[in-house]
Amino acid sequence: ARYFSLPLYVINTIFGGAILIIVGVIFVTLGTDFIDNLFAAAGVTGFRDYYLVIILFLIQFSLSTIAISSSSISLEGNTLWILQAHPVSTKHIFKAKVLFNVLVAAIPGIISSILISIALGIVYLPFLIIIIMISSYIVATVGLFFNLMYPKLDWQNIQEAIKQGMSVLVTMGVSLVALIAPIIIYFLLMGIVDELISLSIIIIAYIVIAFIFTKLLYKKGTKLFYNLTN
Repeated sequence: ARYFSLPLYVINTIFGGAILIIVGVIFVTLGTDFIDNLFAAAGVTGFRDYYLVIILFLIQFSLSTIAISSSSISLEGNTLWILQAHPVSTKHIFKAKVLFNVLVAAIPGIISSILISIALGIVYLPFLIIIIMISSYIVATVGLFFNLMYPKLDWQNIQEAIKQGMSVLVTMGVSLVALIAPIIIYFLLMGIVDELISLSIIIIAYIVIAFIFTKLLYKKGTKLFYNLTN
């Protein structure tokens, strides 16, 4: 309710979701043959071989901008003590903030995955959905952790917390690196192993990254949370 009651918050984090759906619509409406011919007319050949790499990059760039959690602590402002005093564990507080971010990012991501899979092949659908779910979780976890590290609790205008906090910029940068790194692995494996095997490998890489940031959030983030107002 708080998220949707702040138009600036919604606009600032919904852009990536719009890109995801637009990419899916372009592929399913124009078709791969039309896109091939379009690039061929511009003198670019062999573009089809890189469809998946480009799509993965666009997906991950879009997801890195849907960092709702990167300002969710800052928005508590001088009322943060109320959240800290609640008889609710830190784990549940963190889960609530992370999973809402995942929900908002995953809905357009799954819609885009379905559209892209219709154009490229339905065999890619489960892989794309898994990648989007894990990647959304990584962005949410990274965002919450860095908001705990760089909170902006003394804001006078809501815009300061949503757009001007250090955590927002750091989250986008770190998330983008974390999400793009496995795609480089996929690119290097092109022509060496099967596409689906490559996708499976990068999914494993994303799981490892998600595990690392989860441990970081719950181990160091908990201490940061209760020391914010001290």
